[in-house]
Amino acid sequence: SVKDLKKKIAELKKEKEEARLKRDKRKVDVLRRRINRMKKRTKKAAQA
Repeated sequence: SVKDLKKKIAELKKEKEEARLKRDKRKVDVLRRRINRMKKRTKKAAQA
C-alpha cells in the first residue's frame, strides 16, 4: 500500500543521509535511485 511504501522511503532517506555523512558516494547514488523508483511506485499505487 501507499503507506507502506512511504515508510520504506523514509527509511531509505535516513540510510542515504548516513551514507552521505560517511562520504559513500556509490551508496548515496544507489539509494537515490531506489528512492526515485519507490516514489514512482507510490504514484502508481495512488492512481490504482
